Amino acid sequence: MKINTKIRYGLRTLINLALSDKPLLLKDIAENNNISVKFLEHIIHDLKVKKLIINYKGKKSGYVLAKPANKITIYEVFNAFDDNVFLDCLTNKNVCDRYNSCIARIFWKDFQNHINEFLKNKTLHDILNNTNKNKLKKNKK
Repeated sequence: MKINTKIRYGLRTLINLALSDKPLLLKDIAENNNISVKFLEHIIHDLKVKKLIINYKGKKSGYVLAKPANKITIYEVFNAFDDNVFLDCLTNKNVCDRYNSCIARIFWKDFQNHINEFLKNKTLHDILNNTNKNKLKKNKK
C-alpha cells in the first residue's frame, strides 16, 4: 500500500503547526520540511478547504491549526487529499463486472473498514505524544 506524497507532507505540515507556538508562514513551513513552496501551496489549499488549518492575517500572520491537535484525526488528513478508498470496486459498481459476485470483495471491504477505524481513532496529538515518549526513552538510555 502506498501513501501519496500530499498526505505525507500534509501530515508533516500539521505537525509543524502543532509544535509551533506562533503562526507559521508558508515559506517557513516549506523550509522546515524541505518542500517546495509551489507544492506546499497545493497542500495548504487542501488543508484549508477541509478546515484543518486557518490563515491569520495582519502583523502576526501565518497558518495555525483550525482546532486542537487532539481533535484532528489522521482520517481527516487522509481525506483532505484522497477519498481514502483502497479499491475502486468497493464504491463504484462500474469498475468491475463482478461487483455483486466477487467473494474477495467482502475481505477488501472489511480491510478498508479496519484501516478507516484505525485512522479515525488516531489523532495528531497521538502522533506528537508518541514522538515525545520515544524521545524520553532515548534520553533515559
